[in-house]
Amino acid sequence: RRRRRRRRRSSSSSSMKRFLSNVRRAGASEPLGEFGKMKVHVASSSNPNRLVDTIDDLPDDATVRDLKEHFHKRQKKLHPNRQRFATLNKTFFEEEEEETEKKTKKSKSSFKGEPLIPDSKKLSEFGIGYGDTILFKDLGPQISYQTVFFWEYFGPLLMYVPFYFYREEIYGNFFGFSAKECAKPFQRAQVLALWFHTAHYAKRIFETFFVHSFSRATMPIFNLFRNCGYYWTFAGLMSYFINHPRYTSPGERQVTIGFVASALFQLGNFRCHVIQKKLREGSSSSSSSSSPETKYVIPSGFLFDYVTCANYCCEIYQWLGFNIATQTAFGYLFLMAGMSQMFPWAVQKHKRLKKLFDGTNGRKKFKRRFIVLPPFF
Repeated sequence: RRRRRRRRRSSSSSSMKRFLSNVRRAGASEPLGEFGKMKVHVASSSNPNRLVDTIDDLPDDATVRDLKEHFHKRQKKLHPNRQRFATLNKTFFEEEEEETEKKTKKSKSSFKGEPLIPDSKKLSEFGIGYGDTILFKDLGPQISYQTVFFWEYFGPLLMYVPFYFYREEIYGNFFGFSAKECAKPFQRAQVLALWFHTAHYAKRIFETFFVHSFSRATMPIFNLFRNCGYYWTFAGLMSYFINHPRYTSPGERQVTIGFVASALFQLGNFRCHVIQKKLREGSSSSSSSSSPETKYVIPSGFLFDYVTCANYCCEIYQWLGFNIATQTAFGYLFLMAGMSQMFPWAVQKHKRLKKLFDGTNGRKKFKRRFIVLPPFF
């Protein structure tokens, strides 16, 4: 009911704004605004007082996607993937008049309102009407998620394999080890490490194209170089020491336990990703375990009944098993670096789900569970 009332108020407000705008245009001998069309002012997200453009040919029922396409027609360099829009905080200009002396100290968040997402949503659903001002930010050059994920996962395959198959050329010619040392047979841990490392990133590439679904189509192109640098560098350093002619393998029992654990958690990680894919596909249906406002869903099934971020849990324990079996310093550094990224994401997701699903208004209660790393965290 609140949404219907808000839409009715927005519609009547838009009609009045259009009428007053046409009165002003008639007085200034300007062409009148076309009925059935909506006009919005686009201002800079860093400075709402700076007008970027005015779009006056949007349909009354325009979606965010329509807004981006119309803006792209007027600003050819700004592809829709580079555009991010948000509503303007209505109190910004009032506060500005009352506290002009504090204007320079205002944070950017003081005037930003609700982000206009997803693209399929109508502008009227955000309370945007005729003549309103919205904020625009240029996200810069973009690249698709699939492209970034492919290269950041394909690179480790290329970085790891040469140290195994071209050991004599690399360690002998470049690092000066004797031919006798380079010709030593590979140990069991080294052979299994090659297979497990390759299988892990092959799985990642498969998931990128056939399992994962992305909430956004693109990301900043800088992320390609950052992510590739991270994955490729660690893969090369791990491979250098694991396949080294003087590598000392842990005991056979430790190697077996480590790789068995790594295999089980790698399969568990794949299972978690499949569950998440099904949850996203079914999130459009209304249920007590989904939030219609945000489309968030409580993960359930398999390890998700006990751990909020079960996919991160399996990822961490998988690499822990790999490192137990291979015992290299850079392997453990790679694990610690990954954990330092996954822990904040997991805490953020856990808090968001607890807030959204508080057991009120027919919503399901988010049950107490581990965040990411049972039994420690």
